[in-house]
Amino acid sequence: MNRRTYLSMASGVFLAGCSSSEPEAATSASRTPSEETDTPTPESVATDSPTPAGEETETKTETQSETPDDVERTLDRAANDLDKAVGRYVDAAGPNRGFHDLNATDGFSFEENAGPLYDARSRFNDIGSDATGAQRERLSRLREVYWFLWWAGKTHQHLSRAFYRQGETTDRFYGGEYDRVGSQVELVTEAAGAAKETVSNIKEQSRSDSLDAIDDLEPADYDTKVERLETEISQFDRFAEIVRTLSDEVGKLQRGFEQYRDEEYDDASGTFYGLSGDFEDLHETIVEIDAVEAVETPLDEFACITDALSHGCDVLDEAATAGGHGNPEKQEVAEDNAKAEFESCSVVTERMPMVQEFFDSLPEKRS
Repeated sequence: MNRRTYLSMASGVFLAGCSSSEPEAATSASRTPSEETDTPTPESVATDSPTPAGEETETKTETQSETPDDVERTLDRAANDLDKAVGRYVDAAGPNRGFHDLNATDGFSFEENAGPLYDARSRFNDIGSDATGAQRERLSRLREVYWFLWWAGKTHQHLSRAFYRQGETTDRFYGGEYDRVGSQVELVTEAAGAAKETVSNIKEQSRSDSLDAIDDLEPADYDTKVERLETEISQFDRFAEIVRTLSDEVGKLQRGFEQYRDEEYDDASGTFYGLSGDFEDLHETIVEIDAVEAVETPLDEFACITDALSHGCDVLDEAATAGGHGNPEKQEVAEDNAKAEFESCSVVTERMPMVQEFFDSLPEKRS
């Protein structure tokens, strides 16, 4: 910070100190339970204490001024702090991974990694009015790097929250709590929505051509980071839509099982026929997604499930039709074939006990 001391003569000699700070930009974003705020607040700035006046003889006070070299050193240190911040993000991504490999699965905590950013911000406040035009231009570019890293970190934290909520959603799905999946889906989309806001802040407060103001980033990193963040956000939204739809369809499958067990074969046939097409459509939607790491496992499982349920429901439609026509032999064969189709997906066998319970409830012999 620039500090000047002025000598003023009146009836005696006294010295007054002053300090100034340049205000930070303030942009608010949504709060999440794991964060206090998304908006940095300027560091408090210490004010120099007045220097006691001389006893009885006049004393000389040197005028202190920050030189261009001092400003340059402060800017160099701020740039180094920002490089350290990049390093923190790389470390958070894990061994043998880079800046762009950090994703929602890494459980990123902004506050645990933001120390270098706070250091850089403090140095920005130390740059006073003695900076040259070129130095102030450099300061402006460093600030943009700061905001890029700040909001990227906040976005990673929101996406980590979305990933956590996604896990809770799949747990409820596999636990058969289909009526509670919707409330968990809302938490996934809420976290993804917060990430959308912080990505917007990246675009509003930083530019790609400022990233070469530090050593460890270059302009191309800007678009790469933003694109990857937006891809994760969009895929969490897709996951939310898919698991909500899948949960609704599995709820219908339960009703179809009940209709079949109650020998309401016409109703069961219509239910299974409709579900076969619905599961097939959902399967095609899922396999078209080039899944990122954060959603890859659940979407792979859902692809397996929907394929098996589509084929299984198709054969159960045949079994229900045979039952309605009073053909127990054909019905029994169709039931066995349907069971084999459902069991073709290990996820169905291992994590959807309702299917096995249904087949266990059927008579061993119908003829």
